[in-house]
Parts: sequence; structure tokens; C-alpha cells
Amino acid sequence: MNTFGQRKNIMNSKLNKEDIKIFRGSAGAVQDWQTPEEILAMMDCNFEVEVRPYIDHLGNKHDKYNFWHRSDRQDVSSVLGMFGSRVPIQPIDHIKTFQYFIDQCPKEISMDVFGSFDHGKSIYMASKLTDNNGKLYAGEDIGMGISSPSSPNYIPKEQRTDQWLVVTDTYGKVGAPTINLLSVECICTNGMSRRMNQYTRKLHHRGAFDSDLVIDILSETLREAHCYATMKDKMISTPISNDVAMNVIKKFSPDKYDPETKEKKRNNKRQSLTKIFEETLIGAEQNDRQNNLWKVMNTFTQYHSHACLHSTNREKALMSNLNGIRSKEISLVRHELEGLLTLA
Repeated sequence: MNTFGQRKNIMNSKLNKEDIKIFRGSAGAVQDWQTPEEILAMMDCNFEVEVRPYIDHLGNKHDKYNFWHRSDRQDVSSVLGMFGSRVPIQPIDHIKTFQYFIDQCPKEISMDVFGSFDHGKSIYMASKLTDNNGKLYAGEDIGMGISSPSSPNYIPKEQRTDQWLVVTDTYGKVGAPTINLLSVECICTNGMSRRMNQYTRKLHHRGAFDSDLVIDILSETLREAHCYATMKDKMISTPISNDVAMNVIKKFSPDKYDPETKEKKRNNKRQSLTKIFEETLIGAEQNDRQNNLWKVMNTFTQYHSHACLHSTNREKALMSNLNGIRSKEISLVRHELEGLLTLA
């Protein structure tokens, strides 16, 4: 399996070494010349999903349930999941559909990453929408300007945000394909994801991208990216006291008590969040993270993107940051801090 760390041609794409930290070895850099089969093979996902009836230990067939298997394996590792009437979208069809999205898109984007979780039980494709991509901005070539100090659109690297369009699907549990915008701070690779539910539902209903859906998704993605930038600017300009910051941290790390002794348990999450806020926040020396709401927001994104990870759960953590518990908590924290904006 080829991953970022093994692929020498990563620097020939839009990707850089910081991107490796986002996807944590579960993905590979996609090149323009690769065929769908080569993209899948890169992450050991060049298989078809075979639907087989559920037969119990007595030999009885149950028509309401089917097992999904990888076509390239014959042992127990071939099992992906068990479902009812759901019909799988084949991995190669996902690649072709995403490539169709790229071809139909009125802006210059590409498929930059393909990845998988849990031995192919979930797959995802990602397009990096930023990093000097000026053609993303209608009628304005400002993308290239962000890295040129002489440009009025210059943004120092430590203050930049990369935006990723990510499409995921799962063969291991119930769930339709999802579409997310993943916003990543370049200085620390802290990530914040927003699931675009209305377009996820349309994609599930239609089963493929058409031209109208492509335009709608990209337009919504760029709108959400703009909203993120506006939110970031407002949080940077809104000061916060340590007491208020600690109240937010306490709210999202409530105390737990032993059911028998009624004694308060050690609050590891609160300790980690407090240490990040007070000592170890990446980029804490930057002016945009000085005792403001943005510093609190990045305390939580750093905790979920980096601090509470272990070597055994890195893939699950990325999926959770996209569509799981981690993503939900970051959204709740963002909502809490946006409420403080109205009080400032």
C-alpha cells in the first residue's frame, strides 16, 4: 500500500508535508495521470463489493439480510458489513463519479487525495480547494496573491486556512455517502468539518453528480469557506478573559463521579484542554491567538486533531473529525463561542 510517506512524487501535486499530518497515512496523493484502477490499488482498494445472502449456521437463508464482501479476499477479512436492501456504490464508481465532478466543475480543482479506513470498510476522496488556487475565485486571480508579500491579497502562511472538499462512503456500517468541507489551519493542521447535509441527501437520492448538483455543491462550499473566514476574523478580534475561557473548557469537559464511591473522577480531558490553552497551543506566539475567542476555538480543534490521538486510533479519529463525535463537539464549541460574539 502506498501512503504519503512512501510516495516520492507528492511534491509534484498541490500537497505538502503539512497535508500528511491531516490524513495521517491513511491516504495517498492522487496524480492526474492515474487511472481509477491505479488510484484504488494505491490504497489496496481495487475490489468490487459483492453482495451475498445471509445464511445462518443451520443453512437457512435470510432474504432480508445480506453480507457485503471484498471480491479480492476469500477469508474472514473479506467481510465488510451486513445490510438489508441497501445497494452498494462500487469503489471504482466513486472514483469515476468524483472525476466527473472535477470535469464538470466550473473552477479548476482536482482529486488530490484518496484514502480508506479499516481495510476498505470506508473510503474517501478529497480535493484541496486552496493553496494558491486563484481560479477558485470568480473573476479574480487572488489565489496566487496570498503567497506574494507584494500583493494586496497576501496572507502570511501562519495565518492561512486550507479548505478541503471531502466525499466519504462506508461499506462497514449503515450510512449514505457524505459531503464535507474540512477547514484546516496551516500553522497547526487543526481541522474543523462541516457536513453539507442537503447535498449529501441529493447525492444519495440521485446516486451520481449531475451538472446542476456540481455547481450547487461548489457554490455552497465556497460560501461556507467564506463564512469560516468571517467567523475566524471575528473570533480573532474578540478578546476573552481566562475565567470565561475556563468556563467554556469546563462546560465541554464535565466532571464525572464514581457510581459507587460518589467521588469525583480524574478529569483527563479538562486537564488536557487546560494545558493546551495555557502552555502547548500550537502557534500561541502568533498575534491572532492572544487571549481571544480564536485561541479557545483552536484549543478544542488541537485537542481533537492531535492531543487525544493514539497510534491505534488515528484513522478512526480522522473519520470522527469528519462525521463523528469529534466533529459534533467542535461544532457545539463553535456555536458556543459564536454566542459570545453577540455579547462582546
